[in-house]
Amino acid sequence: MTREWWDGLLPVEVRLDCSGGTHIVRWQDGVLNAVDHEDPAAERALAALGGERSPCIELLDTWARHTDDLRVLTIASRGPSDPVRPDAESRFASPRPGSPRPGVRGVAMTVVRPATVGWASFAPQSTPQPMRGRPGLPPDDVLDLLALSGVLTHRLVAQILAVWAIRVAGDGRGTEGHTPALTAALYGRVVASVRTWLGEAGSQVELEMIAPTVSPSMARRNGVVFARLPFAWLSDIWVKDLAVVLGRFALGNIESDPSRLRLSTVGPDCTDVRPVTVRLE
Repeated sequence: MTREWWDGLLPVEVRLDCSGGTHIVRWQDGVLNAVDHEDPAAERALAALGGERSPCIELLDTWARHTDDLRVLTIASRGPSDPVRPDAESRFASPRPGSPRPGVRGVAMTVVRPATVGWASFAPQSTPQPMRGRPGLPPDDVLDLLALSGVLTHRLVAQILAVWAIRVAGDGRGTEGHTPALTAALYGRVVASVRTWLGEAGSQVELEMIAPTVSPSMARRNGVVFARLPFAWLSDIWVKDLAVVLGRFALGNIESDPSRLRLSTVGPDCTDVRPVTVRLE
């Protein structure tokens, strides 16, 4: 049985100040829903006629505009070793007592960026840089999504990864011109995962993004890790927190169903390749 891209990702919720009360927006099974709004379409129609837009519906619409936005992958965290720390609340969040209205302050984030064109290494900026209003960066609504909730942001990232994995695996239509961004998204997360796996913060990693039909592999020579992985590694492995299993690095899925994953894994010496079965409760 084929697994859906959201299998293994638990439901998450955020609470918003909306319509004079506290409302819940819930992500579950790949869909974001405004739980306390029975007819979002009718509310959108009223808003189009000059009525007030509710924060819950605004969040749904903002989310929908960015479910394939590669810019989110540029800013979002690449793993536990690469935290993204906004210094302000999202405009969707309920303000803390004594704080300004959400969305008024700028957001500063610590972002990992490529240090070389050849993807030889990534290094965090020494200090967080203000992100709002800077030329060439995503619009404010993207930053509001990223600042809303770390777990909810992870679900948005998961959806973006799944959308692009499907496009890459298809006839390639729609991926023209996006290879550098896709490679960077894969590279940054592979590097973070490898460094965590090996316990070596300065490990050098070279990556080749391979086609979905090519077998993934990993080797280590002269202290450099050479990884050959498809873009789908992100949606199949990384986003499910399965990059490292039992001290081994997961290269990809061999077989999967709703209750079980059989992964191809490699040991720290990058020569011992063997399958590992992960059972899902």
